[in-house]
Amino acid sequence: MPKVTDYFNKPLNLLPNYFKKIGLGFILASVVFVVSVKISGIHLTAEKKEMMKTISWDILILGMLFIAFSKEKDEDELTMLIRMKALASAFVYVVIFKIVDDVFSLFNEASNENMHGYFFQMMFWYFFIYYAGKLSR
Repeated sequence: MPKVTDYFNKPLNLLPNYFKKIGLGFILASVVFVVSVKISGIHLTAEKKEMMKTISWDILILGMLFIAFSKEKDEDELTMLIRMKALASAFVYVVIFKIVDDVFSLFNEASNENMHGYFFQMMFWYFFIYYAGKLSR
């Protein structure tokens, strides 16, 4: 039977480094899609607009996830520590932001249930903390 310490000594299974380029491609595709629909002036129903908005948000967040969870070229223990601290910080940031948003929505009587915004903020915060940590090493 394997020891518990063996489990914690295994390296984290991350995506290969080339997924950063795939993630950038997804982000670029999402932005180009939104801009091209806006510029073309295509008249869409409210239902189709909402569907297009959801698809573009999902592609954007998927691209950000690919970038966040892909290996660096020189992945070492310090990089992994910075990655874990950034992920924990982003999670705490979004939880606090969601709680504060819910408290303010009680007074405004307006419901803001846009989870895409929360995921985007979490990923943005993660990138900010991660790359700031990498620069200060």
